[in-house]
Amino acid sequence: MKSLFRENHTYTEDAGAVEDMISSQVNETFRTFIELGYSPREISHVMQSLIGVMESEQVLNMRLVKKETP
Repeated sequence: MKSLFRENHTYTEDAGAVEDMISSQVNETFRTFIELGYSPREISHVMQSLIGVMESEQVLNMRLVKKETP
């Protein structure tokens, strides 16, 4: 599996691309809900929780696929 980090723990160019792609989408969502009056801290909590769930689902899926492969 490829890594988004170099040996010195800095981002690769692909990691920068991931950050750029996500940043614009997250900023838009964040601003929208702040303008609706929601707490930045609570919005951040919901976003971080979602990312944790998405990561867990992907790891579980990778394990299931690996078990099914002969």
